[in-house]
Amino acid sequence: MQDRGETMLELAQRHVLEGEDRVARQRAVIATMERDHHAETAATAREVLATLEESLRLAKQHLEAERFKQANKKT
Repeated sequence: MQDRGETMLELAQRHVLEGEDRVARQRAVIATMERDHHAETAATAREVLATLEESLRLAKQHLEAERFKQANKKT
């Protein structure tokens, strides 16, 4: 699904950037929880982090596929 008038390549790039931001924020949340001795909550937050990291991995794969398509596009 495209929005904002983006090309598929631009959309894939945005998804990677947003995913990287989410992962960074989640890591910061976990660090705060661990610092404040909220071990159980931090464990749950690490599970969420694993999901975010997997989503980011998939977004990066999509970006590479879009770059490949762009590079091999016949003009």
